[in-house]
Formats: sequence, C-alpha cells, structure tokens
Amino acid sequence: MTQRSRYWLAAFPTLLLPSAFAQAIWVPDRTNDVVIQLSQLDGSIENPAAIDLFSLTGGLVQDPLEIGTLGTGELILADDGADELFTFQSFGGVFLGTSNAVLGQVGGVASSGSGFLAANAGGPGDALVELDASGAFLGDFPISEPMDVEPIVLGGVPGFLVPDDANDTIWFVDASDLTIQTPFHVASGPGQNGAPRQVHVSPWSGRIYAAGGAAPGGIFEYDSGGNQVGFVDTLALAGVAEVRGVFEVPDGLLFSHSAGVSLYDEVAGTVQSIVAGVDAGYLSLVGEPPFCDCNVTCTSNPNSTGMNASLSGLGSSIVSNNALTIQCDSLPANATGFFITSNVTGLVSGPGGSLGILCLG
Repeated sequence: MTQRSRYWLAAFPTLLLPSAFAQAIWVPDRTNDVVIQLSQLDGSIENPAAIDLFSLTGGLVQDPLEIGTLGTGELILADDGADELFTFQSFGGVFLGTSNAVLGQVGGVASSGSGFLAANAGGPGDALVELDASGAFLGDFPISEPMDVEPIVLGGVPGFLVPDDANDTIWFVDASDLTIQTPFHVASGPGQNGAPRQVHVSPWSGRIYAAGGAAPGGIFEYDSGGNQVGFVDTLALAGVAEVRGVFEVPDGLLFSHSAGVSLYDEVAGTVQSIVAGVDAGYLSLVGEPPFCDCNVTCTSNPNSTGMNASLSGLGSSIVSNNALTIQCDSLPANATGFFITSNVTGLVSGPGGSLGILCLG
C-alpha cells in the first residue's frame, strides 16, 4: 500500500474547515433491514440503526445493498433482493417511493447529473441503468454483471468505474457518453480480483480500491492507470474470504462482509471487528463534503518516491470539539515527518539545506 503518515491533533484555527460536521459512513445491515451509521474518522459505530428501512417502507425492503445521495439531496437505496430502488428524504426521515424502472439484481448506485445510475446485473438485461431524480427510466447501457458504479475523474475525463463480475474487469465509463466503455483493470491470473464488488475512490487520498467477492477475496488497490499496487489478504488476517464493500478512513480501511464490518489498520497490519453478527452491504459517505476549505499557496517538489506529498484535513472547525485529523500522503517509507503551522505563507527553496520548499513564512 502507498506509504502515508497519520496524526491526531487539536483543531488549528489557521486550517479552515467546514462549520458543519454532519458527514458519516452509512452501511445497510441486511440482517435487520436498518442502516448503520459509522464515524468517518475511525469507523466506530455512531448509530446502530440510523434508518429503520423495514418500518419506513412497510416491509418492502429485503436485501439493502447500498445507500447514496442524489443531487437533489434525497437518498437512494439499492436493494438486490427486492430488485428495486427506494428513495427517501434527506437522512431517511420519509419514504418517498420506488423507481418506475424494471430491474433485476440491483448493485451500487451513483448520482449522475440531475438523476442517477444503477448497476443492474439481472432482470431485463445486464446494464448500467440511467434514471432521473424521480426514478423514471431514461435508458440502459449494456455491461455484463455490473456490481457497482463509482464516480471518478481519470486524465481529466469525468466518468465512472464499473466492476464487471462476468468478465473479471473494472470498466471506465465516460460520463459524457455512457456507451464509451474502456477497461480500467482486467484480472489476468492468480492474485488478481476475479470477482470485483464495491469500487471505492477515497475522498481522502484519491486512492482506488475494489472489494474482492471471491477467492482470493481481500481488498485490492489500483493506481490511476489501473495497475494493481496493493493487496490486503483479509482471509489470512481475519478469516474473511469474500469482501463486499470497502472505504478508506484515517485509521485504515473499513471493509464489509457477510458477518459484519471490520477495520484494517494499514500501519499495524492488523484487523479489528467494528460491527459483528450482521450481513453488511456497501459502505457510502453521506452528508456534507469532508474536505477543508483551503487554498494551495505553493507546490512541493517530488520526493524520493517520485511523487509530490499532499496534505489534507478532516474534522470540525470548533476547537473545543478536539476533532481534527491531518493526513499526508505520498511520503517516503520509514522517514520522520512533522507538521508545522504559521499565520503567514511563504516560498523558501531548500531551507536548512534540504531539497524541498517551505510554504510558510
């Protein structure tokens, strides 16, 4: 996995963050037909039943897989047991209804324009299905057994990553023309992801992950060119052979499976159980964007990894909350690092004889 450094600090007033801290990770509990709310900071349980899907829908929900946010702010739930999409008001207070599309085994969902896309792996045909915000059918675009749909920008081109279970492939689909589908990654042999499930583009680091739904299972990491650059063997670490969902948090990688949700600590190389005893669906971020409202004042030089280090912040702008995480990515392994702060920006090349740039005054 890519080397990174993680520190927990008290909130700095010089780092500008959103005033609201409403975002959380939601994962459907397919055993009890509820949505579990997890912390975006460490994956811990914040609410074991944030939405009671069964009660809200009058028992219509069967096997909820993924819940996401539409451009309208409403929620969309993919249910691969009911072969249906359900919509709710923001944060699930009111059930608004089902889609008008004829669907089969519904996989993941993603907002697209004023509507959304759903991965449909059964029913009238395997395809990406396009719907408007009301759930009305707009069109379908054939892909064999799509299991998820994840927004991404590759090479400046907005699009979606779509895992194809039938062909052991992850496709890049051009957002401007959903018929333009090019292979992002094709499993080519042992140690490759032959049954990709949820695909995740980290809001923190931009790293790309895919859950492995069959042997060798685990969590796979890819670079922007589709090359596999990392693998977490969840079978060896936690006895989990089939991973369903994956999501990066500052403390590591959350992953869901048929027995709950676990957290892989990338630094310690260990796994701990977060949610146990439930069949868990995909992991999704719901709420306000997590990124700090920051401006880049100067650009760093490439380090010995060949990449430029990047800095990001997540948490609360209220100092008394003591809830700020600062993360630095693309650093050399086994090197000492520390964070410094200033009220004044600067541009000093090679301070103290280094090859770097000091962006502070």
